Amino acid sequence: YGPDRVARGILKAIQKNRLGNRWDLDIEYWQLRLKDAGGKDISAEAKALADKAADTNPTIANKARILIGDNLLKESPDKAKRYFAEVRKSAAERDYGVKAGAYRGLGMCIFKTGSEKDKKTFETARDYFLRSIVLADQHPDLVEREDLVRALYYAGRCFMILRRGGDKFNARFARDLFREVTSKFAGTAWAAKAADEIKK
Repeated sequence: YGPDRVARGILKAIQKNRLGNRWDLDIEYWQLRLKDAGGKDISAEAKALADKAADTNPTIANKARILIGDNLLKESPDKAKRYFAEVRKSAAERDYGVKAGAYRGLGMCIFKTGSEKDKKTFETARDYFLRSIVLADQHPDLVEREDLVRALYYAGRCFMILRRGGDKFNARFARDLFREVTSKFAGTAWAAKAADEIKK
């Protein structure tokens, strides 16, 4: 199934069940997620959706902004970090999924620019990932699985880097997180990557 075929199927289901226009922004968001998963640059489309949804559906607007941040992360982690910080601040109190995505994004920005000589960097990144994981545990219906699996995997990577100081607990925490990825996300590329980390 390609992203376009999946999107057409969703649209047909909504029309068939007469769910109305209130789902339009959600559909646009998931179409963007599918394109993004296919490796396409969706920054411009995500910006347009964020602008369109700003007044009528702030949650979708913020989710679109998370996609913009993820695309920005590929180009400039420093710019993406500032961007994710703004998204986190602008999220409503109960936008737990948006906050989890922003924390995960902030962690990835720090992780990707960190030097293993500076352990504080990875402690900071780990703390952002753990915040995202906590929100996912508390609100599993609101936090996207992609945010959770990335937060679990990268938190594990942070613990692995931090264990090099001789702290055996960091190694255990890393293995626990990688095992969670392999069990909850079995059959995915993330599970394969986590399994490789467990072997190290």
